[in-house]
Amino acid sequence: MSKRAIIILTVIALLVGLVAGGWSAAAIYSHRTNRLVMDYKHRENQMAIASPTADAEIRVHELRHLRAGNTTNVIVEEELLLEGDLINLEPFAADRSDFMSYPSYIDALREVKTYRTEFPYKINPDVEKNVAEVFTELDGQTTH
Repeated sequence: MSKRAIIILTVIALLVGLVAGGWSAAAIYSHRTNRLVMDYKHRENQMAIASPTADAEIRVHELRHLRAGNTTNVIVEEELLLEGDLINLEPFAADRSDFMSYPSYIDALREVKTYRTEFPYKINPDVEKNVAEVFTELDGQTTH
């Protein structure tokens, strides 16, 4: 076999190897990417389902208390949920840009602040401090 034939066969073998290797790598990458996308969608769906499911359970609990004529427990539960919402909003209230994009957020929090002024609710000093921080940040917000 001539030197030229050996070089040509070597180049052909190299090209076939590169194509086959690339094809294999692409198949593995595609499989892993699809798996990641499916895992992400699954987690996204789980997060989307979790909140409404918990909310529905809370609503049923509240409705049972209301139907039994026990409004005190429902008020306590709603106050606790409101405190939790405010604590969760604290990091976002500090960044005015998030609230400036949606002035209705500021209006909603102002309504909550007005309600909390009319009906103070105290759980513990740490929670009170966190809620006060949300309202302090809210005082710096303006609506257009």
